[in-house]
Amino acid sequence: MREPRDIAPLFPDFYHGVLFAVGKEPSPQNLLALIEYIGQMLTLNAVVWFQQTGETQAHERFMERFGGGGGDEQKLEMIPDDMIDFLWSWRPSTHQALRDWIPELEQMLTGPDSMLWNFGDELPFGIWHMED
Repeated sequence: MREPRDIAPLFPDFYHGVLFAVGKEPSPQNLLALIEYIGQMLTLNAVVWFQQTGETQAHERFMERFGGGGGDEQKLEMIPDDMIDFLWSWRPSTHQALRDWIPELEQMLTGPDSMLWNFGDELPFGIWHMED
């Protein structure tokens, strides 16, 4: 029997908390730009996990499902949560890694070195391209 996901959904409270912490309004633009950024970070982590385990089929399934931003019927705001669900059900060893990653992510996004502080009132799409 699979252990049910015990990580709270990111949408909407996690996103609103991050935006509030960095002084941004939870506008549709800011929410979607943040969600896109988090989706990219989750994808990078997932790729590392797939490479470490040598599970190329899981990697391919993940990229098929999320590489294009999700399916047509998938709501953009739910993609990071769907990614977490995928990784949670893929391998039990990801459970603790995901549990640990969420508070780390929040600190990274709201801490003094966060890229999110570098923008005015509106977050742009493609934030991960701006990292150095």
